[in-house]
Amino acid sequence: MRRTLAAFKFKPVIGLEVHAQLSTAHKLFSPSPHRASAPENTLLSPYDTSIPGSLPILNLECVEKAVVAASALNCVLNDESRFERKHYFYPDLPSGYQVTQNRWPIAGRGALPFGNNNNKSSEINRIQLETDTGKSTTQINDESDDIQVGSAVNIDYNRAGAPLIEIVFEPDIESPEDAGEAVSTLQRLLKHIDVCDGKFELGSLRCDLNVSIFEGDDDSPIPPLNELGIRVEVKNLNSIRAIVAAAKFEFDRQVKVVESGGVVSQETRTFDKKKLVSIPMRKKETSTDYRFLIDPDIPPLVLSQTKDLDVEALLAGVPELPEQAKQRLADEYGLKPSICEILISDQIEMRLFEDTVKAASSSTPPYPKHVVEFTTKLLCNDIFALKNEKAGEPHKINSRQLADTVITLAAGDINMKMAKDIIKIVFDRCQQGEDTDVKRVIEEKGFKIMKNSDELQELCQSVVTDGAFESDLQVWIDGDKKLRKKLEKFFFGKVMAKSRGLADAGRLREAVLVVLGQQRAKK
Repeated sequence: MRRTLAAFKFKPVIGLEVHAQLSTAHKLFSPSPHRASAPENTLLSPYDTSIPGSLPILNLECVEKAVVAASALNCVLNDESRFERKHYFYPDLPSGYQVTQNRWPIAGRGALPFGNNNNKSSEINRIQLETDTGKSTTQINDESDDIQVGSAVNIDYNRAGAPLIEIVFEPDIESPEDAGEAVSTLQRLLKHIDVCDGKFELGSLRCDLNVSIFEGDDDSPIPPLNELGIRVEVKNLNSIRAIVAAAKFEFDRQVKVVESGGVVSQETRTFDKKKLVSIPMRKKETSTDYRFLIDPDIPPLVLSQTKDLDVEALLAGVPELPEQAKQRLADEYGLKPSICEILISDQIEMRLFEDTVKAASSSTPPYPKHVVEFTTKLLCNDIFALKNEKAGEPHKINSRQLADTVITLAAGDINMKMAKDIIKIVFDRCQQGEDTDVKRVIEEKGFKIMKNSDELQELCQSVVTDGAFESDLQVWIDGDKKLRKKLEKFFFGKVMAKSRGLADAGRLREAVLVVLGQQRAKK
């Protein structure tokens, strides 16, 4: 994006507020199911729609997820936290307030390392538990230029009351690119520890930016808050690309305002992803506008006194973090960094990889290289591709099925093409709920490599002596070394095609040379 020379006198300061839906079975204060896909307004209980007389019941699974997230983000847990009502009016908020923890959060004072080798970090002010709102969509009347004529707003309350953690970062990020990298790292972390599925496209992860500017060059440190420019909030960014683009635009916009002699307004803006511009929504509210009040229906959350909540056990069971897993995969399995990145992006697939390698190996680490190689190829290339075709729907292939395929491939009884076909068949059958055995698939489809030397030579004989290739055979007999090499590849391809890809490649090459040699001797 182009900037004036004057713009280089300024630097951006960016603070992040990330809302992550927790991967729990039920909502934060009601027994309603919590899931992304369901018909509109079917996942509701009286509390979700604020029916008079309905009362909240805290879901401890949500508290557990928040504790795990706080630990992974190096935060200090607060033994006592409180729930407050944040009042504002909007159609998708039936109660007229959101339940949150603005002044007494469950955790605070943490940090998120990010960047190459974690060479950067953003401090975390607090993590607070809160409820999500419903979801509103507008049906536009295409026959009218006026959005308010003949249009309708639909409200789906399935999401109302869904459990969130809001992670509030300090304003200490110094570039739009760093903001994107920080959120990407957080997304991967929360997904890895099974706190949030991290799906921007489903609204599971949403980000707000707070952007301000100050005068300085590339080496200037961020000044104290009271010396920063007016802060502008950009809300509801739902992709890493949008976060970076919104931060860039807002920085440039504020610079232009200041350079032209104007004053940046304290306001809330939204971001137009098509035009790549931020648009004013409303003047920025202060905390008093929300009339924060302690929720009288929800007692304080005291971790050490909460029945059925074992914080020490939770902290002891926090899974290894992505960087730790990445290093371990490289050390134990000899994987390249790019493969490690793919595997740590999905905890379930990483577990499938490790279980498969162990099941397919008769030894302890270091594991056979060919077993690791075959497993990564079939998982990262084929299974991931099949999964993406199903729009990310979880697959049902287990480690035994994948290991049986790898073992058969490693034994030379099938080739990689057959292995890929087997995985496709097993994948499809598993998705249909069938209990699929790899050995049965191999028998059904006749997947078996031809390795018998006599059979291979007989097959080669039938091709080489075919009258259609008589001239090619004669050229091979009379030709020089370079020409013979070329024709050997030609005959290899013809024989492999006739075997329908079932011939063992290495032994077939040997058989081709034997048969060609026999024909030359006859001439």
